[in-house]
Amino acid sequence: LWFKILFIDKVELDRQRLLRDLQREINQLYRDLNERTRQLDEAQSKLQELSATPDENNGSACKNTDQETNEQWRDLRVDFELDEQKDYELCALRSQIAEYQKKLRDAEEAHKQELKSVCEKASATAQYNVNLDYLANGFLPKGKQDLNDSNSSLAEPTEAEYLRNVLYRYMHERETLGRESVTLARVIGTVARFTREQLNAVVAKEEQRNHGWVEGTVQGLISTAASLTSR
Repeated sequence: LWFKILFIDKVELDRQRLLRDLQREINQLYRDLNERTRQLDEAQSKLQELSATPDENNGSACKNTDQETNEQWRDLRVDFELDEQKDYELCALRSQIAEYQKKLRDAEEAHKQELKSVCEKASATAQYNVNLDYLANGFLPKGKQDLNDSNSSLAEPTEAEYLRNVLYRYMHERETLGRESVTLARVIGTVARFTREQLNAVVAKEEQRNHGWVEGTVQGLISTAASLTSR
């Protein structure tokens, strides 16, 4: 279980680091947005002042030279172009902020789902190990019917799932399990509601078979070694 805890801690650290990075970028974008807005307001104020100049000085327009008039209109065009550019930049900044905020929400949701999955797997593994310990010792998990209850059925749905998994492993890996095959035989008998006598008989038979298989394997290895030595 310790490696699951380390994994959860690593996921949490990665999430916090990602959130800090995204928040830092969002704050910078907000600062840029505020600065652009300030510049745009200043440009618009200047544009309004320049636009009002011809009306205010209409009585003395004859005193202005063509060069001064051209300079004013040139300034107006420049300011107008700057306003358009700043509007475009503001829209781009707002889009970036919205994108980063979406990434932030997605990262938080992904972290929640990942953490939930890890916790569910850890909980399921812990519960399976607890139930397996009960079954290996000839007891049903807490809340189940007593082993000797004559009215009990073959297995409840949860027990049937355990029985299916254990049976598959027992039948598929029996020759390679060693002493663990005895434990699996006890688990199968317990979940299948064997009587105490039936369970003891099955376990004894499995222990005998396992003991015979070990002796045969050892004897075979000794014979093979002796044969190789005599050559």
